[in-house]
Amino acid sequence: MELLACIVVEKGRKQLLEMGQKYGLTSPEVIRASQQLDKLLNLTNHQPLNKKEYAS
Repeated sequence: MELLACIVVEKGRKQLLEMGQKYGLTSPEVIRASQQLDKLLNLTNHQPLNKKEYAS
């Protein structure tokens, strides 16, 4: 995963935790944010690896 994607994912996780504490884990806002984070994780996890990552 690229550095920018990692930063965005970590920011999303932090926001999700804060929202969960503020609104409760079953609130529509938290569920929506969780689904958005899931989509972002799915996109970043399914990107092909760079050739540099194969070299060891």
